Amino acid sequence: MFERYLHFSHYQSIVKDSRMRRPKRTRSIINPHPNLDFASSTRDLIRKLGQPSLKLSPQNTSSEQLYLYRREISGYKVNFEFHLHEDQLYYTRHIFRHTSAKETELIIKAIGKKYSEDATFNDRQDKIIDQQGNELIINRGLYLSIDYLYAQGTTLREFQAPEAVYAMA
Repeated sequence: MFERYLHFSHYQSIVKDSRMRRPKRTRSIINPHPNLDFASSTRDLIRKLGQPSLKLSPQNTSSEQLYLYRREISGYKVNFEFHLHEDQLYYTRHIFRHTSAKETELIIKAIGKKYSEDATFNDRQDKIIDQQGNELIINRGLYLSIDYLYAQGTTLREFQAPEAVYAMA
């Protein structure tokens, strides 16, 4: 299930998806989780959320870590993935499992209401960006997922470079 994160190309596809979307500005600050900022350390993460359900670190690197938490929010089962590079949080994914089409629409509408002041927000074509450059992207796939990107951090900028050579496995 998490093998996709062992390959640099997966992170490049996240950056590519971000580039393909129209930016919609927000005055709100986009945080990857309440009371947790981007560039937070492993220690900050565990202090705020406790021990993870699962921790993954690729074999050939000590600089990459993935922490998985499972929580229930407003009656929805949500998986939280926290991705750290050199002990700094740069990417978070919230995955809502087992939501109906109506529930998915309610969640997306709530996110749009919280962050987007633009009534024309289209979750399939747009991304939300705060004044610090942090991004929020909504994905409708098998499960609804919300991606939070520390787009101004060095890690995602490295993934954007076409000449970057990076292998986690």
